[in-house]
Amino acid sequence: MKKICIIEGHPDNLKKHFCHALADEYEIGAKSEGHEVVRINVADLEFDALKSEEEYREGFIPDEISKSQKIILSSNHIVIIYPLWLGGMPSKLVAFFEQLMRPNFAYDADNMFDKKLKGKSAHLIVTMGMPAIIYKIFYGSHSIKGFITGVLKFVGISPVKTTFIGEVASKRTNHKKWLEKANEFGKNKPKLLGIF
Repeated sequence: MKKICIIEGHPDNLKKHFCHALADEYEIGAKSEGHEVVRINVADLEFDALKSEEEYREGFIPDEISKSQKIILSSNHIVIIYPLWLGGMPSKLVAFFEQLMRPNFAYDADNMFDKKLKGKSAHLIVTMGMPAIIYKIFYGSHSIKGFITGVLKFVGISPVKTTFIGEVASKRTNHKKWLEKANEFGKNKPKLLGIF
């Protein structure tokens, strides 16, 4: 049995989006296999963005961030689901990870090679308006590669799998099929990984 943390990173909590449905299906699939699942819905959290290096290193950690850190520490696997906005993460999700990955939580402040989250794995599920193949080949998946290398692997989270879902607003995209795949991912029995 795994302890899975699903970070639902769509910043709009006023209405349901495809990211929410993907997170729901992932959770259903995981629980059906006996995995324990805890959700962090970033849109529901109240915290300020960090404004200085001093604040990042020594500033107050908001309660909701502290709770999220405890969830991450107790999890084996982290699923991060979000829409691609302007080629990267929505700003609230960026601010969340800046708050979350503080020194002495994610890595030792005096020894950056002491990775505190080693042994955890992750799966990024990223939705986008453009065809996923264009983002991957033409744009080189730049923001995802940067996040994986500069954040997740930096703090010891590995392996990291990625799934890109393109043209989410198009009728060409089979949303039902993607929801079924999210359910399979949750069961840890995916038919396809790293797919478009």
